[in-house]
Amino acid sequence: MKQTLLSSISLLLLCTAKASAQDTCYHNAPQYFVGLTSPNIDESVYTAMQNIWYSNEKISYLAIPRYNIVETPSIPLRDGEGVNGFLFEGNLYHQAPIAMGRNQSTHFWQTSRLTLDYGFNIRMAKDGSNPLVPNNNVIGLTIDKILWNSYNKFRLFTKDDRKTSFANWNQLEQSLTTVSLNLTAHHYSNGQPPGFFLIDSTNGTVKKRNDYLRGDFSTNYFQMGITVSHMTANRSIFSGKLAYQRDGSVFGPLTFSDEQERSYGKNRLNGFIQYRFVGNPTNCDGKSTLIAATSDTCDPRRSARVNRSYEWVFRLDYEYIMGDLSLYPHERKYRFNPHFYLMYTRQKWRALGFVLHYYYGRDYSNIRYDLPVSTFMGGISINFNKFNVPFSNKQRFKLKN
Repeated sequence: MKQTLLSSISLLLLCTAKASAQDTCYHNAPQYFVGLTSPNIDESVYTAMQNIWYSNEKISYLAIPRYNIVETPSIPLRDGEGVNGFLFEGNLYHQAPIAMGRNQSTHFWQTSRLTLDYGFNIRMAKDGSNPLVPNNNVIGLTIDKILWNSYNKFRLFTKDDRKTSFANWNQLEQSLTTVSLNLTAHHYSNGQPPGFFLIDSTNGTVKKRNDYLRGDFSTNYFQMGITVSHMTANRSIFSGKLAYQRDGSVFGPLTFSDEQERSYGKNRLNGFIQYRFVGNPTNCDGKSTLIAATSDTCDPRRSARVNRSYEWVFRLDYEYIMGDLSLYPHERKYRFNPHFYLMYTRQKWRALGFVLHYYYGRDYSNIRYDLPVSTFMGGISINFNKFNVPFSNKQRFKLKN
């Protein structure tokens, strides 16, 4: 009897240990990184917050455009300025983290980020020899600071409650709302030598417009804004930002070109509205991939299906120019300038996706701002800091018996 009881207890402990090992295997399922850089890898709420930052970054792309001039310039376009349109357009904006809280660091640091920002826009004209027009060059710094979140509320310097702050937030499958302060300081120019206007005195009438080939465009701006983001339990995200931007000179070569006074505009409201829909066909046969989910402590024969999540991004980037624009060369000043984007991507595509882009307003390529255009393009999106969906293992994997 005693021997039978001991055998039963041993069998019970063995089954319990096996179940525990299987549960550990489930919760320690391998992580899959996307993009060129990997975010924090723990499953705390801070990793989710940092991924919201990645989700809200500007869309970069390489696309084939179709441009239409809305108002005829005073001097017709010349060869090399895109008189026959453009073969392609590339727009890249990357925020490289310089300082950002790592796994298990304090609340203050994990809700703070300093990035080095670099952006450029290139266009290849369909004119003779297919030249590149002078490109945008944007460089500077951005500070992002989460002021409030719905999980651990408002606190900047208070001591962390490690039991809640560093718990497995992903497995809760709950929504998350954040409010962030964004501070940006950038220099923006096209890198050309001095000179700004193209002047034509044909037939005794003097006409001028901005010189799109050799004109020197330069500005510097400081931007302060607030971004509100809401991540649903299914990991879709709705975000909106409103910011004030002031342009002007700083010192030395960081100048605001005199010719841009009362034309380009020194005061702006700008921001974005974005909805990122995350689809996750959970437990759908034929829509998942069989993977090995093994570790040193797990049965190497166990396997799981990782769900093939996908994302649709609907985004509006906007600016509204305020102040005196009396020297802008058209009767209509084109103060409101919106970009509309539709992007589709998958986690397994790394940094790539597909994008459609529509724009109406002042040409957004540096010195060409005096030329109102509309454009529609389609191509490939590029996101180096790709949004890594903070799924729970239940959302990400389906274990196979």
